[in-house]
Parts: sequence; structure tokens; C-alpha cells
Amino acid sequence: MKTRRPSSQAGFTLFEVLLAASMTMIVMFGALYTTTENFEVVREGDRRTQSNVAVRRAMDRLLKDCRYANWLQVQGEPNEEWTIALQTAGEPEPSQLAWTWNSEESCLKLTDGESEERVVENLNNFKLTYLLGEGDVISQISLHWSVGVSSGFEATPNPTGLDFELAGSTWIRKNVPSF
Repeated sequence: MKTRRPSSQAGFTLFEVLLAASMTMIVMFGALYTTTENFEVVREGDRRTQSNVAVRRAMDRLLKDCRYANWLQVQGEPNEEWTIALQTAGEPEPSQLAWTWNSEESCLKLTDGESEERVVENLNNFKLTYLLGEGDVISQISLHWSVGVSSGFEATPNPTGLDFELAGSTWIRKNVPSF
């Protein structure tokens, strides 16, 4: 035979309900905090990856322009300002390009005479070296950049202290010395 409890003893007390609700809130806030932290880590990784890919493409483009240039001229002061003027070997008509960087703007620009394009932002350091061949003609050019990670399209400010190094080098095909 089954015994029934009186109705005054059925259910939970107010203290038990409050204790269960408090524990549930603590667990939920912990899960929310962990999820938010994980999303921030993913966003930072995306910013680094996107910045790195964009800067690598720009450096490859600059080195390719130099590699196939009909003529190339470098002017500037280390750690202040550089200009790389060149004439491409394009068909049907070669074009004249100027890649410029200065430390005040921390920006690499490409000018073709008609328009100007901001190719790399947050380019904090631009080290350029070149090798002279026969007749004091530039035969090799090397670049070493220090770039700050761009914040992307988020509403957050540009993260500080997130820099990466990138370097590249190429021979100027027209001026390669014979060994």
C-alpha cells in the first residue's frame, strides 16, 4: 500500500529553488564567458591571417614588377621614405609605376601616373636593400617589412603590439649578371 505525503510537504522550498537558479546562472555565465573568449581568439587569428595574406600579395606584386622591369630606380632615406620607380615590360605599351612609402603615413602606395592606390596600411618599417651590377645598374632588390595587423571590418580599434615580419627578394631579369 502506498502512502501519500501531505500536500504541505510536496514540491521544493523557496531556498532550494533559489539555490538551483543561482547555480544555473553561474554555469551559464561561465559558458558565455568561455564562448566570448573563444570568439575573440578566432577574430584575432582571422585578422592576422587576412593581414598576412594581403601583405604577402602586395609584396609579391611589388617584387614581380621589379623582376620584369625594363628599368628601375630607387630613391629614399632608410626608415623615413622610399620610392621605387620602374617601367614595366607590359604589352602592348609599358607603363611607368612608382611604389612609395613614408614613415609618417606608414602606408605603401602605388601610383601609375593616373591614379594612386593605398596597397598596404600599417607598414611600420620598410627596409630596402639592392645589389648593383655592371655599370651601377640595380640587379637585385630585397625587402624587409614590419607590418601591424589590421583590425579588419570589426568595430574594434586596431590591436596594438600585433606586428609581423615579412621579407622577399628578387633578381631584376634584365640586369642579372652573368656568373
